Amino acid sequence: MKKTKFSKVFATLFALIMVFTSIPVQALAASPTDLNIHDGKVVLFSDMSEDQVKYQLFDECVTNKEGYNYKDYEWEYGCNGYNWSGDHRWVRGSVNGFVTKFFFGDFTHPALKDNTEVGEDGSWEVNLTGRQDKIIRVTKTALHVNYNYDNTKGQILVNDKNVQGAVNVTSLNDLKFKAVANEGMKIESVTIGGKTASADPSGYYTLPIDNSNVDVNVNFVKNSFGITVKYSDLGTVTLDGQTVSKDGLTVNKTGEYTLNAVANKGAKFVGWSVNGKLVSTNASFTANAYQDITYVPVFEVTDAANNFTVTFLDCWNNIISTQEVSNASEIQIPQGINYNGYTFVGWSLSNEEIAKLTSSTTITALIKKSATGFTLTSGDAEVTFKEIKNGEELICGKLPDGKYLYDTEITVTKPGAVSWYINDSKEPVAFGETFTFFIGSDTTVTYKTETAEDRTTVAGISTNRIDGSYKVSFLATRHIGANDTIVSSGFVYGKNMNEADLVLEKVGDKGSNAESGTVKSAYSSNMSTDAQMSLNYGISSATGAACARPFVVVQDADGAEKVVYGSMMTYNY
Repeated sequence: MKKTKFSKVFATLFALIMVFTSIPVQALAASPTDLNIHDGKVVLFSDMSEDQVKYQLFDECVTNKEGYNYKDYEWEYGCNGYNWSGDHRWVRGSVNGFVTKFFFGDFTHPALKDNTEVGEDGSWEVNLTGRQDKIIRVTKTALHVNYNYDNTKGQILVNDKNVQGAVNVTSLNDLKFKAVANEGMKIESVTIGGKTASADPSGYYTLPIDNSNVDVNVNFVKNSFGITVKYSDLGTVTLDGQTVSKDGLTVNKTGEYTLNAVANKGAKFVGWSVNGKLVSTNASFTANAYQDITYVPVFEVTDAANNFTVTFLDCWNNIISTQEVSNASEIQIPQGINYNGYTFVGWSLSNEEIAKLTSSTTITALIKKSATGFTLTSGDAEVTFKEIKNGEELICGKLPDGKYLYDTEITVTKPGAVSWYINDSKEPVAFGETFTFFIGSDTTVTYKTETAEDRTTVAGISTNRIDGSYKVSFLATRHIGANDTIVSSGFVYGKNMNEADLVLEKVGDKGSNAESGTVKSAYSSNMSTDAQMSLNYGISSATGAACARPFVVVQDADGAEKVVYGSMMTYNY
């Protein structure tokens, strides 16, 4: 009997042991002595919960946070309390404060976030409960926020009040803000601490709680642009089917729009001019609205019985002069223009031929390639180039001194290269093991082998004043990312500008400096994936700074369009 009882008891105990040992064992919180704590500055608001205060202390003052949970630890701090008679007593308080009850009255210790009894330097003595061996100093600080945006285009609201510039946030209620665009504007981007931010379903953005300065940048842009078309009595012109009257026509547009021109009898359509440059010779021309822009339809008279038109173009299709005359004796032959790498040598018609004109004619500048070469520094990359000759004359290629003629097509190759940079450009200008470009100045090409995203980039290459002219040649290169499609490209430019002035939505506006001129734009007709583009622009008084900023407009795989800008290029006279 005893043996049987003993066996039953043993079996029962064994079963219980098996049950208990089969229960999963959860990891216990590490001892406070396992945590490394140090002095710090902590953002504490009076409306924070005890849990939020504990998180702030843990996040800032613990160096080895990985694998530990802030909720598992308590904090103590040095504070003064007050009893029923108003006397002070010093004690180590808890994060959330507490009340000690005595016979003659209660003794209240304030919460850490509300404590005003601090040291001369504004800090408390703080330690983890169970770590009296390690006393640290903690200083309460505000959350410093810089709200940056153009208040002529929109506003930022915190608790329905407008804020801008430096703001100290002292309440949880002030951690959310809303960006509101003015009429005719939209929000293009919002960044918080340099990272792209998204609004919640109610339209609010939330600030992170840390002890550093936080920059909030909101970019408001126009949601439509003014497209202006000038009138011509030599033809009928329409904008999206709407006829242009004698006063011209301006319509606000988003997305695509189409211009059409039909010449009258006795006239011929030449092209669409923007800022003196023919951007298209097609009578029907479609473009995208990215800026306020003015188009001038250019016609020429073809009926010899009436007046006729003579148009002088440079070698890049820029209109130098358009003259409507009744006979050739009225034609004023303009002065030719030199360009970087090229010298003007005359017109496509001689003076004698021009003097005999009786009908509308377009006359183009003739140029000669400069014999001056440019150096190329390419490290250990292999270099190949295309040589072009006109008879015995070398037009493009390598000179005996090792330099390359202007506009020579050069390819650099390096196995293992991932991205390419030119003349210390901040952004890569090409991706892959090869990079092809046309040389236009002394050039240094470098590469990197680190992994890089194949994305759309644009960068300035050189800024050179043209010999014998006040004009400056701005040269830039662009690369269209693997998932993007080019829409347009060119330069935004003007006199004495800041970089922030040179964006498409500010074309037509005055720059922000006292001596600034009007912001202008010029478009490239080259729609290649990888290409270089140039702008010849200058200040006729040869004073101040000529400024230009390259850009490219692309459409991504989802159909969304965006503008990518390079850094501002400057020539100081």
